[in-house]
Amino acid sequence: MKRKKMISLLMAAAMTVSLAACGGDGGTTASTAPSDSGSTETEQSAAPSTGVTLTYWSMWNSNEAQAQVIQEAVDAFTAETGIGVNIEWRGRDITTQITAALESETQIDLFDDDFQRVAEQYNDHLLDLTDLASSTGYEDKVQPLFMQIARDYSEGALYTIPYQIYTSGIVYSQDAFDAAGVDASTIDSWDGLIAACEALKEAGYTPFALDGGGSPRYMYSYILARLIGQDAVKELSLNGGWSQNEGARQAAEYIIQLRDNDYVLDPIGTYPEGEYTLGYDETAMIVLPDYVISEVIAGTGTEITWGFIPFPNLGGPEDETYANVGAQGFGIPAYTEHSEEAFQLIEWLTTGEWDQKLAEVSLHAPCDVSNTATGLVAQIQESISALTGYYDYQCGTNENPDIRLNTEVQTLFEGGYATADEFLAACDARY
Repeated sequence: MKRKKMISLLMAAAMTVSLAACGGDGGTTASTAPSDSGSTETEQSAAPSTGVTLTYWSMWNSNEAQAQVIQEAVDAFTAETGIGVNIEWRGRDITTQITAALESETQIDLFDDDFQRVAEQYNDHLLDLTDLASSTGYEDKVQPLFMQIARDYSEGALYTIPYQIYTSGIVYSQDAFDAAGVDASTIDSWDGLIAACEALKEAGYTPFALDGGGSPRYMYSYILARLIGQDAVKELSLNGGWSQNEGARQAAEYIIQLRDNDYVLDPIGTYPEGEYTLGYDETAMIVLPDYVISEVIAGTGTEITWGFIPFPNLGGPEDETYANVGAQGFGIPAYTEHSEEAFQLIEWLTTGEWDQKLAEVSLHAPCDVSNTATGLVAQIQESISALTGYYDYQCGTNENPDIRLNTEVQTLFEGGYATADEFLAACDARY
């Protein structure tokens, strides 16, 4: 099938938001400090220096789109407040650096990383931000579910402020849907999904992309959670009993239906090449977090039009108002002498103009509930605003760290088990 035109690799690289990306120019530094020279229009209108300079360790590399917006925002923050900011662009290596830095009380006033990791792994060294957030009415301004999740991760305390929030469901090519005459709003049940798959197949598309990086288990887990609820999935993950669970059997039969009707990519692609088939206009959908869109754009330069819908209700206890969600998150070390100024910067970045700009460059929903979006981001924002609960990553099948069943689920997709019972027996054999 004919590929879409390619945008420049430079533009694609600027769009990259994949958290799997590593390296780059992490560790570079940028400083923004108030100037007394009055030599430019910006400097003439800038607030006088407060004498405070914050040190911010960032998970971004300086050439990434997010970093460029953050740098612009920090420059405006310093001009507005007189508070200087020294940004150290640590890149994804921050995950290997931050614990030792916090333990040794390295000069850091704020940092960012995955928000679950900030809340759960670093909280012994962090400030509970409840009072700071309360003092500015912060929680009234942002998506409430993500603040709830941040507290859930820390037994009620608030050690992280989420930003660049994401959700998950069915990411699809609007171009493919248009070619097949599929209306995304009709995918509100399993039957609706199968009807869309058949129309897409007839139009020359493989309906679902898959890759060997975990998307087969992610799709199976989503189906399973929709059938029996995440708590029941966690129980299976921990203790087994797959062969005795009718929801697990039904989920497997759904996968077999997709497989036997050629509705899923065969063979399953490696990561990330399998998901890139969306960008090459060969497949039409994938069940993953919405950040897959930016991964595909960066990897293929595609110009397809994207769409997003929640994974449909399958009759279980949790419907489209539940999704696996995530975010990056800011933390403030407990030892900093500038916690108020650090929180002021966090609020500057996660509300208003700069939250809006970050959402636009990253193709994620804004945190600030008063910010609006258009097109794809509006679809994602609408889905997030409707959420009443959330799934963990892999929707409960990660609960047992020793048994993840990646091989068994991928084998199911590939036809290695003829029946659901064979698959379930293989799962139970791991316990």
